[in-house]
Amino acid sequence: MSAYMIIFITGSYLAFLFFVAQWGKNAGKAFLEKYSAVFYALGICVYATAWTFYGSIGRAATHGLDFLAIYLGPILFLPIWWTVMRKIIRISKAQHLNSLSDFITARYGKSWFLAVLTTVLVVMAITPYLALQIKAISSSANVLLNDSNSAPIDIDLASTILLFIFAMFYGIRFAFDPKQRNGLVATIAFESTIKVLTAFICGGVIVYTSFKGPSSIYQEGTSVGLSQLLSIQSSSDWMLMLLISGFAFFLLPRQFQMAVVSNKKEKDLKTAVWLIPLFLLLMNWWVVPIALGGHLQLPQGTNPDYFFLDLALNTSPVLAGFVFIGGFAAATSMIIVSSSALSSMISNSIIMPLFLNRKDSSRETITPIVAQRIGLFIVFALAFSYHAIIVQKESLVSIGMISFIGIAQLAPGFLAALYWRNATSKGVMAGLSLGFILWLTAFGVPQWLGSRSDEILLFNVFEQWSPLANITFISLGLNGLVMSAVSLMDTPSKLERNQAEIFYNILSIEPGLYENSNSTSGKITFERLEKLLFRYLPEELVSETLFRRYTINRINPKPFDTVPAHLISYAERLLTQMMGPATARIALNKEFESETIDLFDIQDILQETRETKKLNTALKEKSDRLAKLTGELTQANDQLHSMGKLKDDFLYTVTHELRSPLTAIRAQIELLRDEEEMPKEIRDQFLDATIGECVRLTSLISNVLDIEKFESGNQQLSLSKVDLRKTLATILETQLIVAEREGISIAIDGPEEVWTLADEKRITQVIINLLSNAFKYAEKTVEVCFKEDAQDWHVHIIDDGPGVPLEAVPHLFKKFYQSDDQTVKKRVGTGLGLAISDNIIKAHKGALNLTSNTPEGRTTFTFKISKYGNN
Repeated sequence: MSAYMIIFITGSYLAFLFFVAQWGKNAGKAFLEKYSAVFYALGICVYATAWTFYGSIGRAATHGLDFLAIYLGPILFLPIWWTVMRKIIRISKAQHLNSLSDFITARYGKSWFLAVLTTVLVVMAITPYLALQIKAISSSANVLLNDSNSAPIDIDLASTILLFIFAMFYGIRFAFDPKQRNGLVATIAFESTIKVLTAFICGGVIVYTSFKGPSSIYQEGTSVGLSQLLSIQSSSDWMLMLLISGFAFFLLPRQFQMAVVSNKKEKDLKTAVWLIPLFLLLMNWWVVPIALGGHLQLPQGTNPDYFFLDLALNTSPVLAGFVFIGGFAAATSMIIVSSSALSSMISNSIIMPLFLNRKDSSRETITPIVAQRIGLFIVFALAFSYHAIIVQKESLVSIGMISFIGIAQLAPGFLAALYWRNATSKGVMAGLSLGFILWLTAFGVPQWLGSRSDEILLFNVFEQWSPLANITFISLGLNGLVMSAVSLMDTPSKLERNQAEIFYNILSIEPGLYENSNSTSGKITFERLEKLLFRYLPEELVSETLFRRYTINRINPKPFDTVPAHLISYAERLLTQMMGPATARIALNKEFESETIDLFDIQDILQETRETKKLNTALKEKSDRLAKLTGELTQANDQLHSMGKLKDDFLYTVTHELRSPLTAIRAQIELLRDEEEMPKEIRDQFLDATIGECVRLTSLISNVLDIEKFESGNQQLSLSKVDLRKTLATILETQLIVAEREGISIAIDGPEEVWTLADEKRITQVIINLLSNAFKYAEKTVEVCFKEDAQDWHVHIIDDGPGVPLEAVPHLFKKFYQSDDQTVKKRVGTGLGLAISDNIIKAHKGALNLTSNTPEGRTTFTFKISKYGNN
């Protein structure tokens, strides 16, 4: 491929990046908002750099499956990453923290020395990583040139300059300008999409066109002695990479920028938890086949880091162009975000404080924007210098590992900031300094002296471990031990205690508490405070936020009035957003009329709040219990009233029903007594009628007794094996006479045998009750159907009568209920038959239901009872 084509591809791609950023800044705002979770997750995928795109294949080609640890580490950390990240985001939003050093500094008393130490460590750790990306761009361009042509311009330098310009436009104001943030998020999400698509699609094209698929590559590779590349070759390095890659996923400055600063909604983390593993899986899908394929097809001595590009070039120049774009996207996205984050850290921790601490304070000070631009230039200058002087000696993975180990030194202090109240700034500075010195001694000095990282023999305490594993575990272990020891011997300042409480309890305390946590007794007038804010912050931002704050708090600011403490806290958070917590405190302290700083102790408030919450919780529990008891009493009272009414109605009905047969019996007996010469036939009729009334009276009394037994739970069932079909036949021997008298035909359908375990006397009572009801209402036909399922028998008794009114259906089985429909009431009598039948079936663990459809004039009673053997 010609040099001019490479220049055209890179230039066009970078120009399109500007277009994407501008779109995200303006026209794409609504689209970004709608799919914010996806853009957010893709932004976090800036984790995958040129190391991933090219270096993973290089690592797989020399060390087998070791490369997987760099991606399994973050994936294994993701379950706790979601929880920890919620806490980090909540703290950062509450205190307007916009960089990794801001976060650590804010927790430990806003110490400027800690801010400087953290920034220097991070810059020195990330500079090789930035140089790695420049190396990837340079080397991939040289692969395409194939050493046959030389580019008319230095592609490394040209790309670096263009990326510096891009970061200047879209990275500098990332922290506080939503439009700039949208532009950068859109750009990084676009680049993440480009690199994953090119890695997956182009990798698949190579595997299936240059070879015959993965299986043939594995077979051929095994046959020529490459089977060791399908295994993990160093368990110590494997564990090392799992650990430090997990830490890096939290602590890399670019990860903090995209995961914390760019977060709009905490719920977007849920999408990131599943999309990030999917992204990393697709990125590494073809790594092993391409690593093996490079050994099989490419000349010996080919740099394994660029097997992907070389194989693509052998397949098609067009394919190679796409692979180059994918690698270029992986490198540029990391450079843009990391340089922006580092420039902010350098500006906030070093440049701004140096200007603020000048003795001659009358001279014009530097603005945060200018300081960040200076910081950005320093970052790019350091990265390009490192690339030119040192990086050519190292593989991509070696450089990345050195950076990861350096960043991992922040882990003890960072985790203690979140989960250990007693950690102090002195303890963290002591531990971090020791870890930094060990890391610098092991990697920095030897590299400047010309040694490769894999030739370093310092700190080889454990011979079975690699040098990288030795220095990592020793430096991190001593870092954590020293931090813990010094912190336990040290006494934290009041500000540190306040911040420790906020960081530790951020998910449980009310926002109003931490909003006042930075308050001081230093005095400042409205005039001086406004001048300070306008000096360092955009005029539009200051005017809008101060006006809103004055309105909310009903403040009428006068130039020489003293500013309330809570407003000073708010101003400090605004300054923190632009210049970091340490520098914001320096700027405020210079303006205080009184330099005595007495912090508002949030620990006392939190203790009072906890006690108040406990009291409120106890009071609420008692109130809830009282309300529950009141409700239960009200419900019981209502039930008593309802039961009393039902009882009264029942007694009235029973009395009425008892009176009727007794009256009839008395009248008939009196007639028999008074009419001594009454003919025998008439006398017999009266006697039969009297016997009938006695039977009716006995039945009524039996029903009342049955109701009482079922209600009290004293009813005992006499269970035996019963054939319901045979029981029905027995019943019909007497019931057919009634049916024939009424002109009703009976139809029976179902199996010949219907066996169940039941009290035959009680089941007979149920069937008679249901048949009696059916005969009373039927016009011409009554049907009895037996149906079954796997467990139960369903007995349906159907009549073609007028049906039961729908409003009466839910109440027919209630004990003491009589329908308001007078025609129904008269026909049904006391209503005890259905209530008793319902109780009998329930005692058999079954159910009795009524289905009525008045328009069709069809009523169906159905009772369910278990089959024999199932009950």
